[in-house]
Amino acid sequence: MAAVTMFISFVCQPILSYSGTAQELSVIVSSKYDYGGYAMYYADTTLGGHGTSVSFYYGNDLLEGDVLTGRFSLSDRVRNTTAQRICMSAAIEELHSIQRPEHSIIRTMAEFRRSLAAQVAEISDGDTAALTQGLLFGDTSGFSAKLRHAAKASGVMHFTAVSGSHFVIIM
Repeated sequence: MAAVTMFISFVCQPILSYSGTAQELSVIVSSKYDYGGYAMYYADTTLGGHGTSVSFYYGNDLLEGDVLTGRFSLSDRVRNTTAQRICMSAAIEELHSIQRPEHSIIRTMAEFRRSLAAQVAEISDGDTAALTQGLLFGDTSGFSAKLRHAAKASGVMHFTAVSGSHFVIIM
């Protein structure tokens, strides 16, 4: 209980105090979910000295590893991720710059992941492909309603929450 209280006091409260405000931020795009014409992005930044994730919608032209600088309006929709980080929803009020580093480990890993996902899709289909991609990459977007229900009912849905302990790549 003491650890939870410390997390709320020292991490959540300072970050939650930014809810409903607009902040000048530099963020690094860590993941992208394409919805055809626009995308939802997750990006990493720092608020109040704490590592924080922000999610926002933008056109479909950003890549993982891009660095955005601008004014972000932070909403009060906040959630605690499994990695004990705070994730806030944001809207871009004014974008000052987008920098695309020539080399980015984040982009390289995202391209590697997309390549593996394409190979999985080639050798399997339907629920088999969806479950494989869920287990390997944490991507449950291809789950049918039947598969989602079965995974929840059997108690294995948590295996789709990919973490370092579930999936390690040694290079």
